[in-house]
Amino acid sequence: MDGSVPLKFNHARALLWFSAAQGLALAAVLFAFLGVAAALTGALIGSTVCFFCLGLASKYNDDDSPYLKLSEQIAMIGMIAMLPVMLVAGVLPGLLVMLVFAQLALNLQTHDFRRFYTGIVVSFVLICAGAAQTRSGAYLIFFLLYGISLCIALAHAYAAKQAGQDVGRAQAGGVLQATVILTVVTILVYLLLPRFPAGNVGGRPASSEFYRNSAWEAQARDSSGEALDIARQEQSTAEQRQDGEAPASQRPAKSTPAQSDGFSYHGFENSFSLDPQTPQQAGNGPANGIIAYMRADSPLYLRARIFDRFDGVSWSSSATTLTRFNMEREGLALNVPEQPEFESRRESYEIYVEHNLGDYIPVAAQPAQLRFPGTVVAMDAFGQLRSPAPLRSGTAYAAESVLHVRDQRVFAELSYDNLPGYLQLPADMDRRIGALANDIAGDASSGLDAAIRLEQHLRNHYDYDLGSVFTSQGRTPLSSFLFDTKKGHCEYFASALAIMLRTQGIPSRLVTGFSATNQNPLTGFYEIHALDGHAWVEAWVDNQGWVLLEPTAYYDGPMPEQQTLSAQQIDRYVERQKRLSDAIGDADISAGDVLVALWQGAALLFTILLAWLKLAVIQAWPVLLVLAVIAVIGLMLWKHYRRYWYEHRLAARVTAYRDSDIREAQTFYLQSIDELLTLRGYSRPAGLSIESFCGWLPDQLAAQVPAGLTRDFNTVQYAQSAGLTGQDPAHFRQLFFRLYRVR
Repeated sequence: MDGSVPLKFNHARALLWFSAAQGLALAAVLFAFLGVAAALTGALIGSTVCFFCLGLASKYNDDDSPYLKLSEQIAMIGMIAMLPVMLVAGVLPGLLVMLVFAQLALNLQTHDFRRFYTGIVVSFVLICAGAAQTRSGAYLIFFLLYGISLCIALAHAYAAKQAGQDVGRAQAGGVLQATVILTVVTILVYLLLPRFPAGNVGGRPASSEFYRNSAWEAQARDSSGEALDIARQEQSTAEQRQDGEAPASQRPAKSTPAQSDGFSYHGFENSFSLDPQTPQQAGNGPANGIIAYMRADSPLYLRARIFDRFDGVSWSSSATTLTRFNMEREGLALNVPEQPEFESRRESYEIYVEHNLGDYIPVAAQPAQLRFPGTVVAMDAFGQLRSPAPLRSGTAYAAESVLHVRDQRVFAELSYDNLPGYLQLPADMDRRIGALANDIAGDASSGLDAAIRLEQHLRNHYDYDLGSVFTSQGRTPLSSFLFDTKKGHCEYFASALAIMLRTQGIPSRLVTGFSATNQNPLTGFYEIHALDGHAWVEAWVDNQGWVLLEPTAYYDGPMPEQQTLSAQQIDRYVERQKRLSDAIGDADISAGDVLVALWQGAALLFTILLAWLKLAVIQAWPVLLVLAVIAVIGLMLWKHYRRYWYEHRLAARVTAYRDSDIREAQTFYLQSIDELLTLRGYSRPAGLSIESFCGWLPDQLAAQVPAGLTRDFNTVQYAQSAGLTGQDPAHFRQLFFRLYRVR
């Protein structure tokens, strides 16, 4: 049976499961764009409509189908509907609408396996397009259900093709076997398939929010002739206010959420304290829920605020100037200096805000271009970007940053603004802090070497503890962290590193923002949780640039080792989820905990099997070599003698057969004779009469064939109501064994 055999309605199970797969593909796309309710509705309606259309089409062939005209009209409607959807919602939704109509039109023409396979390709493109759009890990459910449905549909179609038009001959065992094989192969391909970068092209994502501020716009027009790099204006103290700063009613809010369900983290305020009487939390509002998503080719650290002054308890900024810039249609372009000794690469990324944030615009250093949904933005004295109002849920923007890399280290910027706070030390600083820094970095060969030594000391000798509460006992919290408890959260690590760097004459500053390094292996988006609200350090080293330093071992840093295989990415994601759960200390068991346990159990079992296999190879390789030689010899012998084995089994089946009905017995023996001849390579070609076939047999076999055998074959084949007259079944039984003994 070849691929041109029409897929008729008697392949009902294949049609049913294929309809389910199409409905799930449609549901997945609706889930990615519209949510759960639309997905459930789409699954029900889509599956029903697909099954109805496939059932109608399976009753006809191309030549006599009355639905060809209707199919063409549906395809035309899809092309017409694509244009307004593209204008309103974007290119991708428009193309998906056209694909849905194309699938429906194709279903009305699915008369054969070729169109069946084409329909599979269309549905697969649909669900992949949804995967590229969705930011929810729940999309995995749709993907799994779609894959299972498609595997079962393919298994039924394969069994039906093997059985011909009689679908009843498609045994359940064969369908189950094909389903299992397809499912296992699909999972292995997914786990071992390399994941390629997203290939961001710097587009402008659709945002449901837009920001404007008339006072900011007027100030931006007044300073329109100034270069962007003058936004960083030196200021001697944090209390001094610049003349150009907007009145209180027009200044951005102090990074407070716009609504009660928003995310707030005190590290994003104008100043924050390490007071041990008010232990820090990573954030509040959505617990450790997802704050935002980032679509990017690489993990990034997104900056929100920069602090340079520390009084032993609190951090603040010595410069508070804001300079406003009107947003151009193509976005805001910023000057980014480059140096030949650095590898400078551009990273394009998109941010999708899920919970209300403050007025900061998280971007990676050093931003080169911003496409923001607003008329005006501001830049502070450190080069950080501000919005006219706190960011609201649904805001989406795109940016492009230049990453400067040297010696496997990321440098945030290559220019130095001579602010006085970069070397400032607390007046009552514990002398032991400087002594500790001297011991660690005393014989360092360069400023970068000293900075890395201090960073690694904190990562290797101190523990991350989100819920730690410190008691100062008359000392600063920093001293308590460094010499007593030796555990804390990221602000303590960052504060300790920044101050120890300054004791070595290395300018430093504390940076707060988001660690966007947790990539969902299914959606490809980086998930930014509340715990990813983070503090780290930038240090000016060797008069070359601000190197990014990550002193907290809990966090990976902006350049973790890139994993290419899906299995490796899943493993990294699961390990990250476990770290999040451990850091929160939540004793309740969630669905995520169950998935983590299942994946880790499967990974452990796979590791044990591989270890056992490796041990067996090492200890028993001579035996394995002998077994391999025996297997090769056995395979060669099997290829040569397998015909005799099959003939022996056929003879055993004939021997064990007990005559019950003359007609059935005659048919059984004649079919056994035909099978015996086929095993010996004498299969009757299609269209060759039995008379010609018997004359075509070699002499030693033809001599054993009685003259009436052809008549008996024709009688069994065409005379359905009568048996063979004048021939006892034992006659054919004897004929079978006479032919069997001829070698």
